[in-house]
Amino acid sequence: MNRLKLLSVFLTVFYLFLSPQPAQALITDIDAITRMITDEPLPDWTLVDFSQFEGEFVETNGPLNVGDSAGEDIVWNAYPSIKTGSSGASTPTTSWVGNGYYDLGENGYWDEQRDGYIVLNGDAGGMYFLFQDPVNGLGAFLNGLGGGAAYGEVQINFLLTGNQAVSVAVDILPDEDAVNAGFFLALHRDVTDIKGFSVSGHFPVVDDLKFTRLGFGTSAVPEPATAVLFSLGLFGVFFRQRR
Repeated sequence: MNRLKLLSVFLTVFYLFLSPQPAQALITDIDAITRMITDEPLPDWTLVDFSQFEGEFVETNGPLNVGDSAGEDIVWNAYPSIKTGSSGASTPTTSWVGNGYYDLGENGYWDEQRDGYIVLNGDAGGMYFLFQDPVNGLGAFLNGLGGGAAYGEVQINFLLTGNQAVSVAVDILPDEDAVNAGFFLALHRDVTDIKGFSVSGHFPVVDDLKFTRLGFGTSAVPEPATAVLFSLGLFGVFFRQRR
């Protein structure tokens, strides 16, 4: 049986809800063909805004083709957590697709001001976004439920061909007044081998998926704005929150 090989990349990302700032890429080179990008709108990348689900908020675990707005085949599917009641009976939670109101606790809320978004309505399980044709770069705008010592964590796994993945752990700093806020995170490679990503954690929400089939060049150098701290094999990228 093939095992999923995790590349030696484990990011712990902390984001702050601060006043809007001019967009500026925070780029971390991982190796000669791989870089991580945070807090960057990436206007040249293709946008999937989930606007096909605007005006509704439906319970579903998929599968759904969520790439209509970009003319792409992108299959979303959720594997939700299991809730166990006082009687001992277990029932699966159901994820949500659309642009209704969703409470994120100490991280504010998302609502109809977003064209559409997807919620993993649970604190276990995961949801997957898989492309029919691989891409070079892939990212999304994310947030998650805040509140409590165990809350505020989101895990993103960028899935590569050849049973490889790049795993990113995100710790969310709370702001109860945040509305439709979050952070952008993307992986960019000089080979066309990203086939999708998975998201798990504490009730994560996902919007504005972006992708490209263009590489960045192996001679690329990180921008001066890059903030990297090396410690015990982990490095943290600190960046400003974008509303």
